[in-house]
Amino acid sequence: MDVMPKWVDIIVVPLFSLFLAAALSALLILAIGESPIAALDLMIEGTLFRSAGWGYMLYYTTNFIFTGLAVSVAFHAALFNIGGEGQAMIGGLGVALVCLFIPWPHWTLAIVGALIGAALFGMIWAGLPAYLQAKRGSHIVITTIMFNFIAAGVLNFFLVDVLKPAGSMDPASANFRLRNTSFGKVWTCCSLRRRQASENYNDSYDDLRGTLWNDGDKHHARRK
Repeated sequence: MDVMPKWVDIIVVPLFSLFLAAALSALLILAIGESPIAALDLMIEGTLFRSAGWGYMLYYTTNFIFTGLAVSVAFHAALFNIGGEGQAMIGGLGVALVCLFIPWPHWTLAIVGALIGAALFGMIWAGLPAYLQAKRGSHIVITTIMFNFIAAGVLNFFLVDVLKPAGSMDPASANFRLRNTSFGKVWTCCSLRRRQASENYNDSYDDLRGTLWNDGDKHHARRK
């Protein structure tokens, strides 16, 4: 079997995938009696020409982008990684632990530390089923699926029994407080929590639900 040229794999295949997705979406929109052109116009206007649109786009796509990357990296090694969901959960837990328990002197260092914490925790969690397959012959698909549910239990334990502030009824961590020494202020930026089932058909996805406000300001820009 001939190997496709690299430019086809990099340019043609993604463009064809986008075209096929757009065509199928247009057929579904037509099937419910609406206009695909109007839907496309609304999608572009709502995403690119509204300030909140960029935030919502990044908020909803980040999990899918990085989960897809996790699958693609393993696929290049001829492995089928179904555990991206659990690895993202544990990676988010790593971010929470790094931001909550390390007194970072500046928010820029906290972001770097959070990235490293997420990568390390996700790598360790992915390494467990990898070890089981390499040393014990366990099927990588089965173990990674099972580890998704184990990760959900681990995250629930930390949110309810370890990270939840005393007296709070919300199964979420305390807010991350990041220092900005340039302005002498402390920013409360986000917390780790479970995504509610009403927000997404798959309530097993976990994420960093954001709040962003200044401690001295009354404005609170948290997504309800």
